[in-house]
Amino acid sequence: MYLQAMLTKKFALVAESKTLDEAQRILEDLNMHLTNLVTKNGTRALIHDAITKLCDRATEVELRFRMDIVSVRDVEEMLKVVRREKDLLVGLGRSMHGTIFNLLQPLLI
Repeated sequence: MYLQAMLTKKFALVAESKTLDEAQRILEDLNMHLTNLVTKNGTRALIHDAITKLCDRATEVELRFRMDIVSVRDVEEMLKVVRREKDLLVGLGRSMHGTIFNLLQPLLI
């Protein structure tokens, strides 16, 4: 619904444009919004996957500690995954200005 409303509004503005430059600016703005929507969806999937992996790893660690079957090698492997996912989240956060990641950056670094 949001996409349809945005397209309707932008195309109405293009139709009302008095110059080609004005129409071009409106279409460039529309292009930016559409690119942002696609990028956000891809970014959301990456964020969701990273958080899911971190939660799964935390559950695995908790279960292994309860069962008392954690070795130093297991912990090292788990830490590699956690660090990789944390680095992914930090990188995504740096590219997403004006989001909650700006507030979380000090906690993730």
